[in-house]
Amino acid sequence: MAFSQERIKKFFESSSENFDRVYSGDAGFAANFINRLFRHDIVERASAGFEILKAEDIRSVLDIGCGTGRLSVRVARLGKKVTGIDFSRSMIEKAEFISRSEGIRNIEFICADFMEYDFKKTFDACAAFGFFDYTADTAAFLHKISRLTGRIFVGTFPVKYSLRSFVRKIRLFFMGRPVYFYSPADIRGLFVRSGFDVEDIRVIGNLYFVMAKKALA
Repeated sequence: MAFSQERIKKFFESSSENFDRVYSGDAGFAANFINRLFRHDIVERASAGFEILKAEDIRSVLDIGCGTGRLSVRVARLGKKVTGIDFSRSMIEKAEFISRSEGIRNIEFICADFMEYDFKKTFDACAAFGFFDYTADTAAFLHKISRLTGRIFVGTFPVKYSLRSFVRKIRLFFMGRPVYFYSPADIRGLFVRSGFDVEDIRVIGNLYFVMAKKALA
């Protein structure tokens, strides 16, 4: 694993509780206010993805970079078979705790690097929220995703041209955590080359929410 990726992994290993509080709202008054002001798009992206993944004809879902599993668990409650993968052990442990607490059995969490893991099955849909922020070789990831799903992708990409993106890039640069940004043209080109047709790109906060379907042969 590259040095920068190792730093990213260490960051998420140490921040699983704070990350989960963005969803649970248990961060305290001041932190909740800041999260609602600056990180509302994290919750909104998951809700937008859920609206697509809840479709009756989607029976199996792969949640890439699943974090603490909030989206995975929400989708699994509908009876769908869900697999969540994340390279952070603390994130996966939190996800397993949440799913066990709710008695959900139709869900599996894997602690592994997505590109290195050998999946033995395919999925009706793949989701990747907050994943491509830290992905240098996006094309390689999308090509693997294309092999794993026969139908649908939903996920997010950070907006390239905005003040928030500029500030975030500078802040994370000095923390040794590179972050990557995209334009709609970048996104469409990447998906087309990976065998997808982009059906929806819309802005949620400082993110592009993307829904794509496998192109017809």
